[in-house]
Order: sequence, then C-alpha cells, then structure tokens
Amino acid sequence: MSQIEKHKAHRVGWLRAAVLGANDGIVSTASLIIGVAAANATQQNILLAGVAGLVAGAMSMAAGEYVSVSSQSDTEKADLALEKTSLEQNPGLELAAFRRLSKCALFNHTNLNIVSMCQNRSTQRLV
Repeated sequence: MSQIEKHKAHRVGWLRAAVLGANDGIVSTASLIIGVAAANATQQNILLAGVAGLVAGAMSMAAGEYVSVSSQSDTEKADLALEKTSLEQNPGLELAAFRRLSKCALFNHTNLNIVSMCQNRSTQRLV
C-alpha cells in the first residue's frame, strides 16, 4: 500500500515572514525602550513608548507583508497570462523549450511523452 506524501514546503513563506517579523519586532521595540529609558523617562513613559512602538511595528509589518504578497501574486498572474498566450500562439516552440528545460531536471521519457500528448490535444483544439 502506498501512502501519499504530504509536503509542507508550500507553507514556508508565512513561517519565514513570521520569524523575520518577530525578530524585527523584538529588536526594534527593545531598541526603542532602551533609548527612552536612557533618556531618564518615567516607567509609565517607557511602557507607553514600548506599546506604541509595538503597535506601530505590527501595523507596518502587516501593511508591508500585504503589499509584498499582492505584488508577488500580480507578477505570477501576469507571468501565467504571458505563458498561456505563448502556448496558444506557439505550441511547438513551447514544447521544444519544455523539452530543453526538462533535460536539466529529473524528467523521464514517459513524462515527456505525456506532456507531448497533452500538447498535441491542446493544439488540435486550437485549430
């Protein structure tokens, strides 16, 4: 009996962002608190500055992450649209390019033949 492997590599992006964000937040908030404390501020002012820095940092990180993810998504959608257009206009050239690329990867001839059959079917539909 074979078991389907469940890889989690597709989820590494949020983990990376969380770790980097937490590290950035800790360092920047600690630096702010140390700076305010060094100015001989009261405990209330130090606490207020720390909380304000924490909230501002969280909002900044959230906005930055949103813009980053949106930009990446837009870029990937545009790239897919370009590839779709290229497949529709030049299916033979795209298959040749795929074959060249597949020589660098771990593809076998069966996979290439399957891709080739699918390509032929999509080309027939375009005609």
